[in-house]
Amino acid sequence: MNNQVHKSMSLANPAPVGMDTIQKIATLVGGIGLIFLSLAFFGVLETDKGILLSVSLLLIFIGTVTYAFRSYMQLPAGIKNNGVWLRSLTNRGLFGWLAGILITGFYVLLYWYPAILGLNETGNSGLVGFFDPLSQLLKGKPASQWFVYGTLYTLAILAFGIKFILKYRHNKYQILRTISVMFFQLGFAFLIPEILEGLNTEKAYFAKDMKNMWPLNYYFFEDWHL
Repeated sequence: MNNQVHKSMSLANPAPVGMDTIQKIATLVGGIGLIFLSLAFFGVLETDKGILLSVSLLLIFIGTVTYAFRSYMQLPAGIKNNGVWLRSLTNRGLFGWLAGILITGFYVLLYWYPAILGLNETGNSGLVGFFDPLSQLLKGKPASQWFVYGTLYTLAILAFGIKFILKYRHNKYQILRTISVMFFQLGFAFLIPEILEGLNTEKAYFAKDMKNMWPLNYYFFEDWHL
């Protein structure tokens, strides 16, 4: 009886590459940040929102960037897609389904049931209320569900933009393209519209959103001159 273990002759590793200690710590750090957002959604965090929001977003950013740095900088430059089709998150596994359900559910609440997220004309609570300090800082008004979405989307663009730069650090075109996306998302798609809303309180957010200008919104040019 032959008990020898036969090693795979595949040029690529047939098994998903496991996380090292630093990646596990980075995952834990980012996970704690997400836990803060989850607690805010259920109305647990109702005090010191400004500090807790800053800590939450910072932990998510640091965890994501650290994980990406560890994943790519210890390997030679070049495209790395190893194990993509073997991981649960990226190959229709349990984690992938859970992520899809959570993201879809968040969009459903965002568009049709913002009150569940905490939006309230008499005073925000929950997840929307958790972002009130940042909204007050940028435009002097309580947050809306769109401000929450814009903040989280911008955070994702910045964090995963750094991940993309690390992954494609051998390609100047990809680096410049990614930096451009990060810059315009942070400035022209997030900060400038929010600041304009604070300076022009008589107009709604979407009337000043630069992504919603002419020709996408053909009323934008006329309304701007009124």
